[in-house]
Amino acid sequence: MTLRRRSCLSLAIALGLVGPGCRDRVGPAREHALAITPAMLDLGLLTQNETMHATVELSNAGATAVGLRAPAPTTRCRWDALPHAIAARTTIPLAVACQSDLLGRLEEELTILDSMRSDAVATLRIAGRVEPIIGFDTAFVDLRPEFGRTTSVDVHLVGKQVAQAAPVVASTGGEVVTVAALSLETGRTRGFRVSCKGQHVGMHAGSLLVDTGIPAQPQLVLSWGCRVPATLEVEPTNPYFNLHISGDRATTIVVRSRQPGFKVQAAQVIEGPFRADVEKKKPDGSTPITIRVKNSEIPDESRSASGTLLIESNDEREPHKEVPLFGFGRVNKVDQPRAN
Repeated sequence: MTLRRRSCLSLAIALGLVGPGCRDRVGPAREHALAITPAMLDLGLLTQNETMHATVELSNAGATAVGLRAPAPTTRCRWDALPHAIAARTTIPLAVACQSDLLGRLEEELTILDSMRSDAVATLRIAGRVEPIIGFDTAFVDLRPEFGRTTSVDVHLVGKQVAQAAPVVASTGGEVVTVAALSLETGRTRGFRVSCKGQHVGMHAGSLLVDTGIPAQPQLVLSWGCRVPATLEVEPTNPYFNLHISGDRATTIVVRSRQPGFKVQAAQVIEGPFRADVEKKKPDGSTPITIRVKNSEIPDESRSASGTLLIESNDEREPHKEVPLFGFGRVNKVDQPRAN
């Protein structure tokens, strides 16, 4: 071997590269002839929390053996006992294992690397769909009825053992919802109709609990929320005071409603060391309410105070609106009064 050729090879080995000037002296890059059959592995329908095993074939149509190495496994799939090499003109079985822990579609890719060159030589795509032993076809029921009206959502049971189930409602999770079993003619499968009547303004939440009658999955839980919109608005919604500031501490909240002819009839503090005064109604229809702290009713050692303001109005949805009041810090009863 000439000095020039040795120099080219040494440089190529040191850098892991083959430069243009040396390519004709060290030979062309090795072409891989590896293939996985099938290139797409369809696992079909899987049951949740089971490990699925499958086998594919790896073929080497080339004239030389290829060292094999697997990168880190994917989220849910891995090569099971990948061999260190595959000989020339050989076909070998490859074992694949996938964990079906998450519901829904399973889409993964497994790659085989050349152990000498660390580049990908073959890739297997994996697909499937994971279903529970038994479960609901939705993760959450979102109910949004208008005030005084009822909104319903149908939920159905799905899963491998749904036909063997004998579902019974153990708890609705709250008084604002009702749950009724669907007839087989109404639903695609067995299920329930969850309903909420908009009687109380605000966000209500709970969980439906169903006994399935299946030992492997004896109970199912389905969270629900029922939001009933309000017409009455209070701003700020949580008025608070710095009790350490001396003097007449006062803050004003503004009350308004989208209901025509809205009127605040009264405002009174039903709990806590506070006083409330209803101010004159503004041209835009809103009504200010001024809230003041009563220093004399707060103990000297206290570092906080809380209370509740009750607003009475002709708002149809919330004629009696309670607003929380908060005071923070130790009351300063020594300093001279100053502006808030």
